[in-house]
Amino acid sequence: MTSLSVGMEAPDFELPDQGGRYVRLSSFRGAHDVVLFFYPRDETPVCTREVCAFRDQRRDFEARGASLLGISINTVEEHARFARRHGVEYPLLADADGAVTRRYGLLGTLHGSPASQRITFRIDRDGRIREVVPLWDARSPLTDVGAHTEEVLAHIPRLLAHGISGQVNSMPIL
Repeated sequence: MTSLSVGMEAPDFELPDQGGRYVRLSSFRGAHDVVLFFYPRDETPVCTREVCAFRDQRRDFEARGASLLGISINTVEEHARFARRHGVEYPLLADADGAVTRRYGLLGTLHGSPASQRITFRIDRDGRIREVVPLWDARSPLTDVGAHTEEVLAHIPRLLAHGISGQVNSMPIL
């Protein structure tokens, strides 16, 4: 489990998305919240349900001023196939060597291969972690990923609460 906690600055990183475009976490500062979720692998049953649950609620997150970023230890090419197959339009970031996953303290294994642990961070406009939400823990079975995305969405303040109007129409990409 991660040693990162609420109130800490989220470690910055830059990774390629499924289209090969580089996304830097710090480029979101001052603009809007980020929902950063780590998941083990593309095309596994629970991971696919999780990524698709976020996909299905993407507009709800954007309406509340939050951008979605998914990270797993997959390659750009694997993410590209996965995103096409499942209609994912938000960035799936390729941490192929596991460096970012390791910095976040989430490196584990899945079927003997390196993989990320499953956890979601809500990061505010100042780059601070405001929430850490594991999808699975010893008290809750890993079955309802929809409830997980609803829980994360429920804690995102609306744009108007911050005196900002309008929707998030694009995500900063470097």
